[in-house]
Amino acid sequence: MSEATAATKRPENWPDGLSHYWIDDATVVSTDLDEDERPGRDSLGNAGRIRRRAQHGKLSVHWPRGRVVRHLEDAGLDTLRDTRCESEMQRKRGNLAPEEVDPFLLEDSVHVLVTGRQFPGQQRALLEAKAETLRRELEDPATSGDRRTLVEGMLAAMEDGLRATIEMRATKRRFRPAVQVAEPCETLGEVVPLSAGWRIVYQVRSIDPDTGAPEVLDCEDDGVMVFHVVAVGEAEAVLLFTGGMHGMRHVAALENSAIHDAWFVNRERTRTDATAPWIGRGLYRELLAHGEAQMIVHRRRDAEPVAIRKTGEGTTTLRVGDDEVEVPVIYCETSRDDQLTILADEKSPLVLRMRETGAELERTVEAVLGPL
Repeated sequence: MSEATAATKRPENWPDGLSHYWIDDATVVSTDLDEDERPGRDSLGNAGRIRRRAQHGKLSVHWPRGRVVRHLEDAGLDTLRDTRCESEMQRKRGNLAPEEVDPFLLEDSVHVLVTGRQFPGQQRALLEAKAETLRRELEDPATSGDRRTLVEGMLAAMEDGLRATIEMRATKRRFRPAVQVAEPCETLGEVVPLSAGWRIVYQVRSIDPDTGAPEVLDCEDDGVMVFHVVAVGEAEAVLLFTGGMHGMRHVAALENSAIHDAWFVNRERTRTDATAPWIGRGLYRELLAHGEAQMIVHRRRDAEPVAIRKTGEGTTTLRVGDDEVEVPVIYCETSRDDQLTILADEKSPLVLRMRETGAELERTVEAVLGPL
């Protein structure tokens, strides 16, 4: 059953976080919601708040426990433990692409306990037939009062033994970083506006020294990084990066810095004048006005600024959300033979592609995606 279909059939009082596991023939026994928020820190030591939301639901259904388990397995649960009287289950953990991983989601779990008797052979069918006989006797006006009371008790006990009980709990814990920027704003940029929660998918590839072509080689620097925009200001941005490395960089000098420095360090947590994955706005304006400027591509390589010149203009295809769009760009190269393709947006001059000599690496922005 799809989540949308289950959600339309479930009762209004059934928790939305458990809607995908609703059973149409079931009766709601109880539901509960527990929420709290408290101060906390993420794995990098950043301060913030952790919000927890726990939803609980209990169902009863006239099904064999094995049927319930099979139904829930089809809905995406794995059986962890199966004994004579109960089955413990949890949601399967899928393999997510780097850009699908939410680094602020600390926990997103579903645990289920199914209890009920599992009758061997034809025993359940015999009990079902006996229960049906008792129902007909109960409905018969000729049944005496004393007998009716006895039948009611027998039928209730029998039906209770034929039912399965399902206890479900969905828990989410999410971290909200407490980050401050000067002159906070809603969006950064005009061609591809970026807001808090947006993601920049960044691919790092090695350059084959024999062919000069980008290729994923056996190199620790290769791979996908994702820059999660945490906060934006008029001239700064805070990025949490994930993928092969995990860290946070506060780009604090987007307006005037000429230092790019796209080398990110695992567990990095810094406020810096390096502008990667952008170039500085002043540098961009100088390239437009004069066709040349100076910049530091990477601090470890460039002790002093190197010359950079604009070599052309054009468009390139960029995935923005679910769409492939043509965006304007300028092409540049440095005196060290670095090649850069820069988004033509003075407010947000993203480096969409950079081939850095010496390191023999090519870095590209593969996509700009909305919030998870």
